[in-house]
Amino acid sequence: MDDQSQRLRLVLRAGGFGTFVWDRQSGRTVWDADLEEIFGLPAGGFPGTYDAWASRLHPDDRQQVIDSVEAAVAQRGSYEVKHRIVRPDGSVRWVHGLGQVTLGPDGAVTGTIGCTRDVTTEVVLERELAAAAQASVLSAGRAERLLAVTTALATALTVQDVTDVLASQLNGLVGASSAAVALLSRRGGALNVVTTFGFAPDVVREFARVPVSARTPMTDCVRSGAPVVVSAGEQARRVPPLPGMPVGTGHALVAAVPLSVTGRRLGALLLGFCDRVTVGEDDMHLVEAIAAQCSQALDRARLIERLGEVAITMQQGLAPGLFGDLPGFDVAAVYQAGGDEMEHLGGDWYDVLTLAHGTSALVIGDVMGRGVAAATTMTRIRTAARAYAWDDPSPAAVMAKLDAFIRREAPEDFVTMIYATLDTSTGRLRIVTAGHLPAVTLTHGQPGRLLDGDSGLPLGLTRSPRAVTEIDLAAGDALLLYTDGLVERRDRDIDASLSAVLATCAAPLPRTGLQDTLQHLVRVLVADQAPGDDVTALMIRRHLVDGPDDAPAGTGAMTQAGTTCPDDRAGDS
Repeated sequence: MDDQSQRLRLVLRAGGFGTFVWDRQSGRTVWDADLEEIFGLPAGGFPGTYDAWASRLHPDDRQQVIDSVEAAVAQRGSYEVKHRIVRPDGSVRWVHGLGQVTLGPDGAVTGTIGCTRDVTTEVVLERELAAAAQASVLSAGRAERLLAVTTALATALTVQDVTDVLASQLNGLVGASSAAVALLSRRGGALNVVTTFGFAPDVVREFARVPVSARTPMTDCVRSGAPVVVSAGEQARRVPPLPGMPVGTGHALVAAVPLSVTGRRLGALLLGFCDRVTVGEDDMHLVEAIAAQCSQALDRARLIERLGEVAITMQQGLAPGLFGDLPGFDVAAVYQAGGDEMEHLGGDWYDVLTLAHGTSALVIGDVMGRGVAAATTMTRIRTAARAYAWDDPSPAAVMAKLDAFIRREAPEDFVTMIYATLDTSTGRLRIVTAGHLPAVTLTHGQPGRLLDGDSGLPLGLTRSPRAVTEIDLAAGDALLLYTDGLVERRDRDIDASLSAVLATCAAPLPRTGLQDTLQHLVRVLVADQAPGDDVTALMIRRHLVDGPDDAPAGTGAMTQAGTTCPDDRAGDS
């Protein structure tokens, strides 16, 4: 199993998912060990038959689940089911399943793939929360506040989001004048307060970090796993004074409720009361219900953060290393991951390869889509392009091989790309475009220009030789390559977007700091809208030969040649 597959398996396991694959022709269904464990079976204990799966469905849910799967197969689509299962020991569990029908080249159904996770704890907590909320809501005002907490926590994606919700909503919900949320440290030896309201600064400093072994309401509830309520009278009998409830704060009562998910302790929620000596049963039920929601939101936020870290690590691992030496040229590149918190993997890539005999290759490309699938396809194409370039760097040869590669290995993927060879001694560029946005040429003191020539079709969609455009970069001239995330916007057409690129490039470029220049261009072009897609840009600039840095440079000559010209291969050797 390669590193990328292993990371994907770790992500699925971190989310509690088990996976399955059903082959329609053989009728065989394969479960991984995680899915067998969810169904209460030992590793290798699932016989792989339809009847064995159906027998594990709860009798009251069986027909509905089977109907959902059969409907997806009939429609060649996907399905999502939430239902009960019965384990061999008779225990009932809730599971959430996602499935996708797979199709052959002729469009016929070949089977299904999918994943399932145990959601019993979530279902139980949802029902307990509903019951507690129904029993605890005694007034319209409290009902509105409880709804506000529920809604806000449902959309919280980070730990800070969760704590911000509590800080803004808990004040006054059950009459608490102060509150704090503390989370266990990574090793579990201390509680760290992450948000507070109502406590004086000196009090916050006193219990900002407390060893779990200390005697405080928060640490006591974390160790016991049960709520802890301490009155001022009980606090007065403690020696030394109780951190979090020192003399002079005016608190008559504090209540600490543990934050936990499926038996895993996350931390504690602390409430301080100034005008009561007890907490009613209804109020405590409400606090526990809020703590349960808070725990789920915190657990989800931490999972999202872990997934984001995995995605960022993978994307960084896929990025090219340091640029090779391009004598007489500066090189700069910018990559900004798009997507949301869950998915920073994309299909953009760029490359700068130093080949033999003073030749270098420039590559930029984009695989449509996001996530592991797009990143996997991108990695394969990038690796293939490198191998082909080192074997025979001519644009015609490389693109012909890549077209064949896509038709053979990834016929369903939509891939655009620019490949160019650069003779560093003359500044001659030979460029082939496969359905990609046109490159921009930049001449000192003049507006940017879109590269003339045939943009062609995306990779794999043509068997004909592709046109090769040749340009010469004079001293001070630059070439900009980019992906659609830099320019495409929903509120304007592509011509307007390309005009915006040329307008941004119209000002004379500084003679030094090409990386700063490119980053400035990217900031200006994406400033009006946070990009949902990846933003990738690659720029090269030929050094000025004579004169001061701000001296005007010559205009690059531009010609176009077909890929069938006799010297096509020799020119890049």
